[in-house]
Amino acid sequence: MITKSSLKIGIIGAGKVGSALAQSLRMSGYQVSGIASHTSDSASKLAILVGAYVQSLDQITLQCNLIFIATNDDSVTQVVQNAKWNANHMVVHMSGSLSLEVLNDAKNMGSSIASLHPIQTFVGQDSSFVDVYFGLDTSSEILRDLLKNIVSELGGKVIDVSSADRALYHASAVMSCGYITAVLNDALATWVSANLDYEDGMQALVRLATSTIRNIEKIGFSESLTGPIKRNDKTSVKKHISTLQARSPHLLDVYCSVGKRMVSLVYKDRPDENHEWAQLFNLNSERKI
Repeated sequence: MITKSSLKIGIIGAGKVGSALAQSLRMSGYQVSGIASHTSDSASKLAILVGAYVQSLDQITLQCNLIFIATNDDSVTQVVQNAKWNANHMVVHMSGSLSLEVLNDAKNMGSSIASLHPIQTFVGQDSSFVDVYFGLDTSSEILRDLLKNIVSELGGKVIDVSSADRALYHASAVMSCGYITAVLNDALATWVSANLDYEDGMQALVRLATSTIRNIEKIGFSESLTGPIKRNDKTSVKKHISTLQARSPHLLDVYCSVGKRMVSLVYKDRPDENHEWAQLFNLNSERKI
């Protein structure tokens, strides 16, 4: 069994994810020994925060036995290829989209490998992983148990995600974060096109979206659906579409696309209504914008 005291942790990448991980590990009593980053300033700042040393890639692989690669996806392969791995290393990348294959060079040199991806967006100084889910993939039971224990101590939860399912898993996470942001941005643009104040729109629409998310968490998707589609109010939706076409045609496509997805939720058991709504949205989304 691997004990906490026997771990010497190295973190490669001092960006948002690497910084959050290093600080959370430190607060949970783990020894973060080394920080490596192509940006020396960020590595220095993080090393001071967690009581670690700024190290080169060679130094980290020489002195650490559990190494997290928290760089951007494009840099992971380069890090793996340039490092001197051995059988004493446990190498973990934190990318959501990359599979275990990116760590094959380390595996071929005897290292245990894993991917551990926090399903969380990192902004500002928040470094907490409390209640955050992590997608885990590894063929090493020892490393699996270790990472599950670490995540548990950080306050998070682990789900197993195989390499075969990785892309769909990551797509789901992207849709739940970046795509929602894009839709809200378009909602705000629609608000502003109605000659309303931007800051008022930020407050009103983010509050509305937040309450919707809370409703989904409490009562599920179907019961949280509201609005004209739910009420079968085609007149209001036609008015939305005609006004968007006239005043904000660049927003019509997203309105119709998302509307069709909502129709499929509301009328999944009522094919006639589903067809009528689909015709309404298809007719208008196919207009030249």
